[in-house]
Amino acid sequence: MIVAQRRVLLKDGTACLLRSPGPEDAGRLLQYLKQICGETDNLTRYPEELTQTEEQERRFIQTMADSRRDAMIAAFIRGKLIGNISVNPVGEAEKLRHRAAIGVGVLREYWGLGLGGRLLEAALALAPGLGYEQIELEVLSSNERGLALYRRAGFEERGRLPRAFRLRDGGYEDETLMVYRCPPSSHEEQPQADQPL
Repeated sequence: MIVAQRRVLLKDGTACLLRSPGPEDAGRLLQYLKQICGETDNLTRYPEELTQTEEQERRFIQTMADSRRDAMIAAFIRGKLIGNISVNPVGEAEKLRHRAAIGVGVLREYWGLGLGGRLLEAALALAPGLGYEQIELEVLSSNERGLALYRRAGFEERGRLPRAFRLRDGGYEDETLMVYRCPPSSHEEQPQADQPL
């Protein structure tokens, strides 16, 4: 799905553009992903594990744009990609179609400016229009900032997986499963692909 662009103001007054990335953003998206994976242990990969080429990333972005069940929103400040969020189906089997998973990230330099909340707000507004009733995510149990952000957005903790991440320093991190239930009446109010958020 292609999400129409919109401008939001961050807490410090900086204007930020939210929109679906296009194939022309493939290089910027790869650079962003490598940077963010190196800034925190909260994500599933280390930077060197991102091995896709720019052409592969271009094809992935196009697949997301063509999908009726997936969406990605990227955040830009003066052309620099600083954050993103994706909404993806948990599965395509009939019994799973009501569930989506989300993943969100913001470069460390832009933490504390409210961008994570803005990205979550945009993704949660889209989800019912994509056919989802329930949104799920996993977050490291030690990630207090992330847990607080998701709780503010309406997510509830539903379980904990011990030793979900094994870090290079030999340590382990537990993972918390969080779930958001989309309001039933919100389906009719959702923006479509060709309307601004």
